[in-house]
Amino acid sequence: MLKGIGLENLRRCVELKLRARAFTTSKNMWLNDWKYRIPFTVPASKIGETLTHFPAYLKISESSGLNSADLTKVFDELEENKLKFALTKADGISQLFAEIERWNAENRIADIHYSRSGFSLNPLVDNKLFLYFDPNKPDNTDFVGVTGSTPAKAVWDSAFKMVQHMNDNPDTSHIKDSTSNDNDGTKKAANEPIETIGKIAGSQNFSDDYIQIASNAEITPTGQMMIECWIKLTDTPDDYDEIIKKYVNDAPSYGYVLGATSNKKLRMWINDGDWQFVESDTVLDIETQYHIAGVYDGTNIRIFVNGVEEGTPQAQGAPVTNSEIMFIGAKNAVPDYAIPAEIDEIRLTIDSWCSSAWVGASYETQRDQYHQFDSVESKPFHVPFILTGRAKA
Repeated sequence: MLKGIGLENLRRCVELKLRARAFTTSKNMWLNDWKYRIPFTVPASKIGETLTHFPAYLKISESSGLNSADLTKVFDELEENKLKFALTKADGISQLFAEIERWNAENRIADIHYSRSGFSLNPLVDNKLFLYFDPNKPDNTDFVGVTGSTPAKAVWDSAFKMVQHMNDNPDTSHIKDSTSNDNDGTKKAANEPIETIGKIAGSQNFSDDYIQIASNAEITPTGQMMIECWIKLTDTPDDYDEIIKKYVNDAPSYGYVLGATSNKKLRMWINDGDWQFVESDTVLDIETQYHIAGVYDGTNIRIFVNGVEEGTPQAQGAPVTNSEIMFIGAKNAVPDYAIPAEIDEIRLTIDSWCSSAWVGASYETQRDQYHQFDSVESKPFHVPFILTGRAKA
């Protein structure tokens, strides 16, 4: 028989062990020995259909998401150690890739884009995710990185041919493509345009300047395509002022352009040998941010403002390939048709247009109305199963 075991002590040890196991089970698995995590959800109401490899935006600040959550515990712990976090799926252990667009510990704000191949968001249920952080962990460089790093590029699937966050990178004369296609941009000159505060981190303020991107197949569609960005007019544009264009300047002007008019509406143009366009219903207010998307779905030109389709779809043939330079903010290097606007978060997809539900979700996540955050959790303590005393037959 057992003697000197301390049965009450044994009973309490077993009870604590079972409680710890129940906590871990009810709260999902815990990623290794990371010290803290914040559970959060993407509500089903924000997802119109199953979204696969969808690049979501996560803001870490004192007022984040749908419930204006204070997430600054992350900066309290990590300070400038921006690579010491992880994002996981609902199981709590399968990591997602993350691109850090901005990490400003002094002002306690960070802008993160996350996703990965095989990651899906379900419109039938609230989708649970986890943000882990721990100052004592090594840098999580397999899954987290700044723009241009291998994990950052993995956020964007092969349909994304160009993603410009519109921050100066690596200097005031250039911007950097976040995808693996390296469609980086060159400005007219240093600080022309000049970086300013955007919808997400930095943007570029255009007036009589431009950014150009060398022509290549990745940014020259011959089928479905979508261009999206955020725009804030700083003055009334002239007719045909251009936001993003890639077309032959002389007839026949094969290509595409997303632009504005003097009545402050938006137009998406496609040329297959003849120009056709769709115009928005919304009249843009000066100094107001709008999310816009111009689409060719394989049959029709379409346009969206703040996640909602506007205008009447216009039947058109596919854009014809061309070798022209892409311009942002103007038609050419003169610059003709230069638009007075701040432009941010340009994304170009080719051979895909991503659906109305995708456009709506892109708008919601980029305006930080996509996540519901819970309180910070600490890793459950481990209760060792230790028996003290002597055993005697």
